[in-house]
Parts: sequence; structure tokens; C-alpha cells
Amino acid sequence: MSKTRVFVYGSCVSRDTFEHLDPEQFELLEYVARQSVLSATTRPVESVAPPVLTSRFQQRMVTGDFRSSLRPLLAQHAADIDLLLVDLTDERLGVYLLPDGTVVTRSVELIESGAEQSLPPGAQHVAFGTQQHYEYWSGAIRALGDSIRQTAPRAAVALLDIPWAEWSESGQQTPDSFGIGAAQANPVFRSYVEVAVQALGAHVVSLDPAEVLSGPHHPWGDAPFHYAEKVYLEVALRLTGQDGRVVWGPGATRSGSSPTVSTGQGTAHNGAIGSRAQGSPDPLVTVVVSNNNDAFALGTCLESIQRQSMGVENLEVLVVDNGSTDDTQQILDQYQHHFPYGNFRTIAQKRAVSSASGRNTAITEARGEYIYFVNASDHLGPDALQAMVHRAYKNSSEIVIGKPVGVGHSVPKKPFENSYDTIELERFQFAEVLHAHCLYRTDFLRKNEIAFDISLPALIERPFAMATYAMADKVSVESSVDCYYLVRHDNAPSKPPLPTITGANPLAVVWATFKAASNTKTPAAKRQVLKARYWNRILTSDLVGEFRKQTRSDASLKFIADLNRLIGAHNPDPYLKNISANARVFLFLAQTGRPAALQAYLDMTDKGGSTSAKKTATTR
Repeated sequence: MSKTRVFVYGSCVSRDTFEHLDPEQFELLEYVARQSVLSATTRPVESVAPPVLTSRFQQRMVTGDFRSSLRPLLAQHAADIDLLLVDLTDERLGVYLLPDGTVVTRSVELIESGAEQSLPPGAQHVAFGTQQHYEYWSGAIRALGDSIRQTAPRAAVALLDIPWAEWSESGQQTPDSFGIGAAQANPVFRSYVEVAVQALGAHVVSLDPAEVLSGPHHPWGDAPFHYAEKVYLEVALRLTGQDGRVVWGPGATRSGSSPTVSTGQGTAHNGAIGSRAQGSPDPLVTVVVSNNNDAFALGTCLESIQRQSMGVENLEVLVVDNGSTDDTQQILDQYQHHFPYGNFRTIAQKRAVSSASGRNTAITEARGEYIYFVNASDHLGPDALQAMVHRAYKNSSEIVIGKPVGVGHSVPKKPFENSYDTIELERFQFAEVLHAHCLYRTDFLRKNEIAFDISLPALIERPFAMATYAMADKVSVESSVDCYYLVRHDNAPSKPPLPTITGANPLAVVWATFKAASNTKTPAAKRQVLKARYWNRILTSDLVGEFRKQTRSDASLKFIADLNRLIGAHNPDPYLKNISANARVFLFLAQTGRPAALQAYLDMTDKGGSTSAKKTATTR
């Protein structure tokens, strides 16, 4: 059976209804929202530019409104449209009539961005429900109906007439939407629906107000037109004649074959959309969650992502699972339905020493303009992604480093005393933030072929981070909000041991990080800065810690031998003036090849209370 191709024109009411149709029977051709019929049937706006928004989906919709894109898109898809699915909810805030006769829809984005304050002098707000709006709009909807019949005569039109809910499933009264409540809106919409039915020749799918409740846990938040899932399932049944599918609750199902839908203009046959609707909003950020038997903390991590202030509609979540055997799957099942458009997936990898392989797959498959890595044992601050995306957009940054917060952990504080639009590597202590808990532009990682090293037994983020600093032109710091919570779980359940690499070199991570800093595509002066800062870090922290782990004399000798090979390959001499005296002594004793003298010196500095050679705050 061929697929029914659907063009959605309307708000989340139509969009969410589509999500509940049988994905084996319906395919989304296009989605147009935030565009009043009044705007769609007048010429494009040229006297003022659309606002700049962080959400690509919202930007596309609002820009389409300014360009009056509906009719051109209908013409573009005319030969393919089987069903035009329409609702009128986006009319609720009225329009602005500009002095030159063009029209801008008063959308939520226009209000919240402040753009309505920048419209040309003389712009007139024509409020929904006023006599002026009703008469103006009635002529526009008739013009749109004529246009549909001329350009897409074979398309069936279905109009969703679903009243706003006065009550939610939880028994609470629904909140107003910009001062408009359900009791006020429903009688007004009734007169508009009656005109639209005649103008469009539409089949109407109606529900009685008593059948309608809002869903307080709706993915887009509580609103009188964000319905409980059972409302969408009822609409799907009345539209297609068969049960829809559950997409937000547990036990998501897919429908079987579907009968035809009789409409006012013809017969539409149901068809499917596949794994991702072509017209579904593109996520702005892909969040990659690395999980290794972390069910005890995974729920908190996913909850922090779900509650991001930028909205789940702008997010994709890819969970890299390292062969977990705990309750991980149950946690994933619980949260999957909170992310629409199939934007929640698991990348299952065979149990390995690290998540490197799965993370690299995520870089390849990510659909977000930006990508952010988080460990399942940690979580995000509520405004983290929004703040970092704003700074990335403002400065065209490839990387934004967000302020960390330690919970039972020490984290660097000095690098985050201020926010920076663009850091200067010579002055910024980037070597203290050699981790991947940053916002990266996805095409930046792909273009420069930056990936996690699958050969390393641990600390895979350090060479990765160094590679990003080496190749980035613009790196920003966001310190105005708490972004990443690095959490120590003292009472966490024990985990099955990870596979090990026999004979692993304790300096493997250091070698890999220097290799990243030595990328020949990086200007020579920048390579010098990267190496200098990294030598300072490892001589005062990392190498001391690794040497202390070598408890056998043969291991100590092997460590020092490898360290001297490293010194030969990446000469630290040019950077000695910038490191502490204790670090210079450590380097000198290592070069003499005397592990006993080196250990005695470290013991002496410990007793003397010196902090230079002690292990500093760690990052992962």
C-alpha cells in the first residue's frame, strides 16, 4: 500500500496528532507553523527582518511567516500531497498589520524575542476575535481555499476542531496562554472554524469539550492546547478509522493496516513516515550520554536533559551504552517518550575499556547543529545548553566551555571566574579543562576528523579535548550559569570490571595528548602554546600521580624510561621558565633515571606541605 503523504499547516495540535498516526501508513511532506492565514495570503515582509532565534525549527517557521511561505510550499509539493492537515491554534495571538500592507503573525517567538517591539512605526496589532480580524481573516481563508483547489486539487483537507481544555488530567485548571483561557478562546474559535470549513471544503474532526483534557506532562509543557495523549489517540481514531499509536507513554505501539479517510474533497489512503519524519524539526543540540552500568544515576541525568530550558523539541539524545547489565534499559524506556520525533536513541556497543567507539558513532550520526557529551553519573544545570548555544551563536564559536560544579569533586574555578566570547590560549588555563563536557559545533568535529581514541584504556577525553583546542578558531567560556555537575557517588553500587588492555602504557594518554597538540594543520605558534601549557600541567600533576602508581622497582624504571622518550620527542626545555621549581626538580630527577631519588623528593615535598607537586583538581 502506498503511503499517505501529509502536509501539516497549523500548530502543535496538528503536529502532535500526526505523531500519533500509524508510522507504517503516513509520511510527512512539510510542516508550516507560526504563520497566520492573513500572513500566508499577503505578500512577503520586506520592511523588517525576522528575529534571530537559537532554535533552527523556530527560525525556519518565523522566517517562513515573514516570507509568506505557505502558498509557495503548497505549490512545490502539490503533486505529492494526499492530505492537508490543518488547525487554527496559531491564530490565537492575532497579527501585526504593517504600514506597507504586509502582515506578520504575532507568534510566541515574536513576543519572547522582543522583535514585536522593533516593528516599523505605525504597525497595528489586529487582535484575534475582533470584528476587524474576523472580517479580514474570513477573506484570507477563502483566498487560501481557492489557492489550494487551484494548485493541489487532488489534496484532501482535514480540519482539526479540538476545543481548548479547561481542565488537566491531574484535575487542575489549565493555565492561560498569554492571557487567553479556554473558556474565553473556545467560543471565538467556533466562528472561525465555521468559516474555514466552508472555505477549505474540509472534513472536520471534532471533539466535545467534555472529551478534552490537557496533559500536564506533555513534552511541550502544560497549556490548554497541549492535550493528554488519549485525546490525540481519539483524534487519530476519528481521522483514520483505526487506533493511533502511543508515543509518549510506556508501551508505545504501532497500528496495523488503516482504512481510508473520507474527506470533503476526496479520499486519502493512509501510509507511513519511517524512522524520522522528513518535515520534523531538526534538533539544535545532540546530547550524547555515556552510560556504563550507571542506572543508579542515569534517571537524574536524563531528567536534567529533559528539563533544559531550551525545550526538548530542540534536543536529540543519544545514549552510548557500554554493555550495561543493570536496570539501564528500564530507565531508558521510562524517558524515551519525553523526546518527540524519535529524537531519543541508544547506541549499544560491546563491552569495552571505554565509550570511545560509541561516542565516535554518535558524532557520525548526530543530527544536531551542536553536540554535547555528558556522563550518565553527572547531570546538567537547567539553563546550561540554552546559555552555551546563545554564546556559540553570538560569537560563531566552534567550542563553548561551560562552568562546572563539583559535587564531592574538586573542579577548576579560576578559568570560570568570567565568561569569555573568545579566549586567548596564551592567557586561558585550558589545560585545566581537558575534558569533553563542552558544546561543540558538530560539523567542526566532522570536518577536522576529531574523534575519541579507542586504543586508550582511560582518560579518553584529554587527547580529544586537546585536538579540539588545536583546530578551533573560536573558543568561548560560559560562566553565567552552572552548566555541568560533576558528581561523586560514594555509595554507588559496584560495577562489573571493564575489559583491560594487557601491558597498557601508563603514559599512553600523555603521548596521545601531545600528538593532538602537534597537529601539523595547527599554526606553529599555537602548537607551542598548547605544548607549553600541557607540560606545565603534567609536570605538576599528571606525571606525579602516574609515577606514584608504579609500586614495583621495574615498573618505576620502565615509567622513567618512557618518560625520557617523551621528553626526547616533545622537548620541554623551552617552557621551563613558565613552570614551578618543584616541577623542574621532578623533571631533572626523571632525566637522571633515578626512581629512588625521585620518590624520596616527592616524599620530602609531601612532608614539607608543598602543593606544587601534589595532585591538583582532576577532570575527566
